[in-house]
Amino acid sequence: MDLPVPHIVVDPIPTQPDFDRIEAFGVKKKHLSGSMQALERKIDFLSPEDKMRVLALVEEEFGYIAPKKIQSERLVRKLLRYDAIRLLDKAPDWESAVRDAGQILVDQGAVEEAYVKNTISAIKELGFYSVTDDELAVLHGKAGEHVFRTSISLTVYKEPVQFGDKKTHVLFFLSAKEPKAQIPYVINLTRMVRSTPLIENLVRAKSVNEIYQSIAESEISISS
Repeated sequence: MDLPVPHIVVDPIPTQPDFDRIEAFGVKKKHLSGSMQALERKIDFLSPEDKMRVLALVEEEFGYIAPKKIQSERLVRKLLRYDAIRLLDKAPDWESAVRDAGQILVDQGAVEEAYVKNTISAIKELGFYSVTDDELAVLHGKAGEHVFRTSISLTVYKEPVQFGDKKTHVLFFLSAKEPKAQIPYVINLTRMVRSTPLIENLVRAKSVNEIYQSIAESEISISS
């Protein structure tokens, strides 16, 4: 088809070669903070973890860039205190592992003990949706309920913790003072796991210092 203006032809469902031709033609990938926020609202029915996986996949596949404040202002390593990290041998069961991870937040004055108990009760009721097999568990309770401040703890077990038919060495436990306050951190964690060897490095770590260094290196890598 001859058109009187410069143009390119792509498939109705673009493939990677189509995207390459579009970019070579001078159409750059879009920085869609507004559209990403609109998409986030439309998938609000998903769990926070599934929601962040969808947003991370959209960013990875289509090149949409999440708002910079997520990448540079609200970094996991700024929220995760060094003394909120534990390297442990094993846990007798998942409930003990969650309780140990939550106790860190209690000891630091971030949450009340009721927050940890409620999180365990929610897991029993809803199942292990917050656990990604052979990767990590991202645990949290209800925002603002028994919470004094937004915070994160991290426990890494030398032997994997069994959550039903799933298992993981790595448990992040989040508390959010305000609704959705945990979302930027879950976004970064998701991108860190997908884009860097974070989990492998955490599992191989021999000390808390190595764990913290792995977190820092992974987040710097996705922010650069």
